[in-house]
Amino acid sequence: MTAIDMHLQTGAKIECIDIDEGAVNRSRKLIRCLNLDNAITVSMADGKLGKYDGVTHAIIAALVPNQVSVAARILKHSPKAVIGVRSANGLRTVLYPAANIKEMLSLGLRCTGSSPINERVINTLVTFRRLEDDPPQ
Repeated sequence: MTAIDMHLQTGAKIECIDIDEGAVNRSRKLIRCLNLDNAITVSMADGKLGKYDGVTHAIIAALVPNQVSVAARILKHSPKAVIGVRSANGLRTVLYPAANIKEMLSLGLRCTGSSPINERVINTLVTFRRLEDDPPQ
């Protein structure tokens, strides 16, 4: 749903990376039903071998191992990509791991925001972009 919302708000082409086969299949089916399969790609992969040329926006699922190295690979192929990583907080980290924000920042990224955190949210999306891609003040 996050990729759909992000696409509808920005018009961006979204690359999603997940290792959960069921989630990937359900996502692909929904995206096809909404006729958004030209705008949103869902890959079932750990992200280590993906080819990410031309990616403008990527979302890395919480369960993808080593989100930071996947983000680095995406940025190597698409330096201006906006990267979103799924993360959990508090007790929800029993279900999903927390993203390593410090390591994401070490890639030369800055955090551009996150989705709301409240009692109804299981995991959130934290977004990043390269520092040099910041618009002038």
